[in-house]
Amino acid sequence: MILARLGRPLIGLLPAPKETSKAATVSPTLLRRIRAMLALAPASLPASGPAGGSVFPAIGERRGRVALLQGCAQQVLAPRINQAAISLLTRHGIEVVLVKDEQCCGALTHHLGRDDAALAFARANIAAWLAEAERGVSTPSW
Repeated sequence: MILARLGRPLIGLLPAPKETSKAATVSPTLLRRIRAMLALAPASLPASGPAGGSVFPAIGERRGRVALLQGCAQQVLAPRINQAAISLLTRHGIEVVLVKDEQCCGALTHHLGRDDAALAFARANIAAWLAEAERGVSTPSW
């Protein structure tokens, strides 16, 4: 995202696909795709969310404590979702913790066909979440 944002002002320097010759080193299709990606780059990046290890206390009587999966792609694509979940849970008496040692969930890695790496991410997260659960994550008492 940062590279796309930095490259956005340079979009005018790219040759238009119709201007390329058959001897060109970059295909017209690739140029169209690069131009389209740069045009879609956001003008600014969203503010970073709270760091792993953050704890959001329950409002009022504490009825439970949960760990919230932070989601690496979600923080970029829809950064307000986690904050909305935290606000909702804390208003209903649930303390929310963002696990400090949480990593990428491995979903994107899995979709790229790198199953061994995706499983390693999943196993590392399970270990981090279990360690957090030993510190008192509980099922809410609705």
